[in-house]
Formats: sequence, C-alpha cells, structure tokens
Amino acid sequence: MRTRIALGVLALLLLAAGTAFYVVAYTQTGIELAAAQLSRLKTVGIRVDGVSGRLTGPLRIARLQLDHKLVHLVMEDIVIDLHLRWLALQTIDVTSATVARTSIELKTAPEEPPPVTPLRFLPGFLSIAVDRIDLAAVRLQLQNGQVFAIDRVQAAARLNASRLLVKDFAIESPLANLQGAALLTAARPVGIDIETRGTVFDGERPDLMLAGTIKGTADALQFETDLTAPTTAHASATLTRPQKSWLIEGKVTSASAALSPWLPSSTTTLASMALDFSARPDEIRLNGQLIVSSLDPAPLTLDATGRYADRTLAITAASITQPGSAVRVELAGQAVFDGGAPTLDVTSTWQSLQWPLSAKAPIVRSPTGRLTLTGGLPYQFTANADIVTPQLPAASATVNGSLDGDAVRLASYKVDLLGGSVSGSGSLGFAAPQRWALAATGKDVNPEGLYAVFPGRIDFTATAAGTGLTTQSDFRLTAARLRGTLRGQPLSGAGSVARSARGWQVDDTALALGSARLTLAGTVNDAVDLRWTFNATSLASLWPGAAGRLRFDGSAVGPLRLPHVVADIDAAGLKLDDWSLASLDAAINVDPSGRVESAVRIDAGALRHGTLQAESLKITGSGNPMAHTLRAQIASRVTGGKMASAELEVAGSYDNEIWTGRIASGRVLDTDGSQPLRVAKPAQALFSRDRVDVGDLCLFLLDSSVCGSGQWQRQGPWRVTATGDDVPL
Repeated sequence: MRTRIALGVLALLLLAAGTAFYVVAYTQTGIELAAAQLSRLKTVGIRVDGVSGRLTGPLRIARLQLDHKLVHLVMEDIVIDLHLRWLALQTIDVTSATVARTSIELKTAPEEPPPVTPLRFLPGFLSIAVDRIDLAAVRLQLQNGQVFAIDRVQAAARLNASRLLVKDFAIESPLANLQGAALLTAARPVGIDIETRGTVFDGERPDLMLAGTIKGTADALQFETDLTAPTTAHASATLTRPQKSWLIEGKVTSASAALSPWLPSSTTTLASMALDFSARPDEIRLNGQLIVSSLDPAPLTLDATGRYADRTLAITAASITQPGSAVRVELAGQAVFDGGAPTLDVTSTWQSLQWPLSAKAPIVRSPTGRLTLTGGLPYQFTANADIVTPQLPAASATVNGSLDGDAVRLASYKVDLLGGSVSGSGSLGFAAPQRWALAATGKDVNPEGLYAVFPGRIDFTATAAGTGLTTQSDFRLTAARLRGTLRGQPLSGAGSVARSARGWQVDDTALALGSARLTLAGTVNDAVDLRWTFNATSLASLWPGAAGRLRFDGSAVGPLRLPHVVADIDAAGLKLDDWSLASLDAAINVDPSGRVESAVRIDAGALRHGTLQAESLKITGSGNPMAHTLRAQIASRVTGGKMASAELEVAGSYDNEIWTGRIASGRVLDTDGSQPLRVAKPAQALFSRDRVDVGDLCLFLLDSSVCGSGQWQRQGPWRVTATGDDVPL
C-alpha cells in the first residue's frame, strides 16, 4: 500500500514538473511568470516589458532594462530564437538574438571591499551557446560622459561559468570598422585576451589600417598595435589601476612616417620616431626623440604634459629642443575636439631658433619669438620675432594672418629693419603648384647697414607672385615705385622681372640715381633679346672713388652662348681707385652667325694703373666668323717724353667654339724708330675652352732670334719648347 502511495506521489510530482515546464516553455503565461521573477534578483535590477512568444522561440521582448553598479543597460525590440533540445545537457542553445536599439552606460565603480568569493559568469552546471548576435543602433557612454554611436555589432558567443568566448565579432561605426575575437576568463580580476584588426575613419583624411592585441587582466592590460596604412608605426602600452585609479604607459615607434597622407602638399617625413607616453586621469605626458628629415638630420627632443577631459586637450607645457644646440621652442594652450577640425587656443615661444637648425653658420636666426594660434578653421595667428642674418642687421617682424589645410594667408606683416620698415600682405598655397603672392611697401629703408658705401633712405612699393619655393620656381616681381636718396643723390625707378621655365624676362625697367640713368628690357632664355642704355654725367654719385662720365648703349640678340652684340661706348675722365682713363670711344658690332659683317673699333686715351701708363690704345677688327682680322696698337711715353709703341695683327676663323688662325705680324717700335722686337714670320695658333696650341712662333730680339711652341689641354699634359740663336747673356 505504501509503495502505491509513493508511486502516486512521484507521478503527481512529475506531472506537476512537466506541467510547469510546459507552461514556462510553451505558453505566454509561463514567459510572463519567468520574466516577473527576474525583478527579484538583489545584485542586479532587471525590468522586462512587453514579453511575448514562447521560450522555445521565437521570444520577443519590447524592452529590457538592467541596472548594475558598473553598468546601466537598455535594450529594445529584442527577438530571441532558442532551442531547448540541449537543456538536458545543461546548455541553452540560442540560434539568433537580434536587438533593434541598445544603450550602454558605464558607471564608475563604487568604493567597497573587494569580493572574496570566486567569480562565475554562470552557475557551474550551465552554459549558453549563441550562434548569432546582431545588435543595431548601439549607444555607448563612458564614465567621463563621452558618447560613441555604433551602427552594428555582430558576433557568435559561448558562455559558461569560467569563460566567455566571442568569435568573429564585427563592429561597424562612423569611427571605425573592427573585426576579431575575444576571450574573457572568470577570475578576480577578469582575464582579457582580444585580437582585432580593422579600419579607423579619419574624416576627409586617409583611413587608418590597424591590427592589434589586448592581453592581461582588467587591472593590468598589455596593448600592442600596428599601423599599416597610410604609413607605418607601432605602439605598445600597459594599462594598470594603481590606487583605485588608472595609468597607461607605453611607447610609439616608427622607422619612417610620411605626413603627406594628412597634409597632401607636405613632403615632410619623420625619418625616425621613438616617443614614450603616459596617461592618468589628471595628466598626459609625452617624451622622446624624432627626426624630421626635411627640417634637419639631427634629432629633436619633445617633452610635453597636459590633460584630456570633456573633449578638450589641455597642453600644460611642451618643449622642443635639439641636443647640443640652444634651440628651444615652448608651447602651451588647448585644443577642443568639438567635431571636425579642433578649435585651438595655443601660444608658442622660442629661443635661439635658426635655419638650418643644426648649422654652424645658419642662413637666418631668430633669438626670440612668439606665435599664437586661435579659433577654428581657418585658424587665426599672430607672430612676433626678432630676425638676424649674416648680411642683415637685427630686425623685428610682426605677422597677422590665417591658416587652414589649403594655405597660409598673411593679412598683414611688418618688418622693422635698416632704420625703416617693410610692410604688406601675402599668401602661400600648400597644394601643388604652391602658388604664392606677396605685396610689400618699404619706408625709410637705409641700405648702409648692408653696404656701407650706400647710405640713404629708400621708399618702394612692390608686388611678387609665383609658384613653388625652389631656385627653379616661376615668379614675377614688379616694382611699381622706387623713390628716395642714395649717397646724397635722388633715386627713382620702376620695372618688372620674371622667371619661368623658358628663362628670364625684364619689362620696362628704369633706374635713375643722381645724373645716372639706366634702362633695360628684353628676355634671356635659350636665346637672348636684350636692349639697354646707360648714361652718367658723373660716376661719383654711383661709387666712392669713381669719377668721369660714361654713356653705354647696346643690344644682344640671338643664341644665348653667341648673340649678336651691338654696343656704343663714349666715356671721358674715368677713374676708379688707382685706375684712370682719359677717354674711351668704342663702336662694337659682332655677329657670330655671320649674317652681318662684324666690325670693332676701340680708341682709348691715357690709361693709367699704378706705374703702368699707356697714352693710347687702338683696336680695330673686321670680317666674319670664318675670316676676320684683328689689329691692336698701344703707345706709351717713356723717359724723356718720347713715345714707344707696339703693334699686333692676328687673322683667323671661329667655328664650333674653336678659334684657329695665325699671328700675322707684330713689332715693338722704340723711340728712335728701331724695332727691337718683331715677329719673324706668321705663326699658327688654336684656342678653345679645352685646348691651346701655338706652333713655331719666332721673334727677332735685336740681333738674335728666339723660337718656340706650346700645347696645353684640360686634364691632360702640356708642353713648351724654345730655341735661341745669338741670345746675349
């Protein structure tokens, strides 16, 4: 009888359990009863609204809210498809779980004693397998209030008491697309092992291709990250949590990192970079060395401290120095990352700045200076600097302008130098072909500081524009007005000069100083077409120690190497230091092409240089390149006031930059009409840039004779031979 009662009770219990399982798994009422029990959990506040469907699937939840001391989670429009066939094996099998909207808010952990019980993700007998998780419209808020929007998260997961394995996760967001796998281990602290790769989007700039790992525990994590595009770099870091806070320490290295992906017009490359960094809630620090090859081959040392909070990077202090150099640049301020380009408020000062940075004899130095950069794009800047160059005495400059990713624009600048000032405006584009423009107005500039022999005061107005910043770049410089005094004489002028790939061009350039006038116009490239006039009634106004009058008019037209030159020169009373020339009358018409008969006439009178004196010098020539004759005669007054003279005549041809001909005749006439020296017979000669050859030149010296020959060639042997007959000793 007792056995029957026991069996009956057991049957009733099994029937009740089966009925309960059926109600929970297969009916709406059961799902609602199970959901209601979740609110009884003490450590986690869970609220479930709008439950429908069956536990065997599909199960729908309109809203799930979880409130924990570390996180607040809200999920909406949840659909879960699970199977209970593996429940007997203590496994919940979820075929898919989708969530239309998810909000995750991370909280700051409250201060409380650390737990002493072992951490378990699930009861020891239970495991959960999820074949596909699909979360859309995820909102993640960090403890500091920063919010990230994530478009989609997909993954597969396996969870038991000791491990959470997430496989093949894919995260899509406006900031980045990431893929990888993660493993969390139940321990105190939690063990973490993540491998990921993906793309970080950088707005209009090139995307960053990254691959990395995160390993360790929640209290000590090791990060290793490789940047593979658009340039290469490696970063390693460790996250620890000292004294209930956090600390990140690491290093960034790169063997070569170009800046052109972010600054398309820049040719700057970091030839080497090794920077140590650390970050804690109240401070960020960066220290190390880098080499910017386009600036200087020597390394620069960077040391910076600051903090980041509320999307604001505050730079407490930053310095750039160079070992073994007095160069020092300091910077402080802040950058607010409020969407797009950051908003800046930065001030920089420097000491002993120079270019090139490590040169012993720099081109330009700036002993002190200050730069401020403010606002959003385009950034507004103001700069003040002292400037020194080897040629220029100390000067000071002030610049105001704007800067963006395309160009720097100088709204105004002023340079105080040489007792006066130069002011104006300008611009420089960064993208090829780097177009630039500059306007300048000079006032009371005294050139005496550059050239002691040219004291004065000069005013000018000029404009310049071009492309590129090299010695081969195109530009045009126009001086619309030049006025003032120089060496006590009135100065005026105007003109234009331009350079292009074809060559140089000078347009309507005129300059007047005192009584002197100069005009110049034409082009110089593979061919030349220049015309000039110069007229000075007194050269004393142009140069100290000079005197006399000079008129020099001419032109040069034709191939650059051998143009057709026409010139007329008329001068009198010329003097410069210990040189003097009483008169000069010259007419030159030389056409190397041979289309026009060439003629040369030069008459000079009373040439003096120290103890050397010549009463007259006459040179005449005529012909063409293939057949021409040149004659020279010089006369000098000797002791007693009598005249002695010398004559020389050569004839030859010029072709392919080689002159060949003969020394036709030559003699020296003494005061009594005798010829103590004369050419005995014509001698052949050859002259070129790389070779000289004179053969069988014989001279009669009184009653004796001397003959000789010689050869010379560039980067080769040379030879001279001589013979004499009845030479008096």
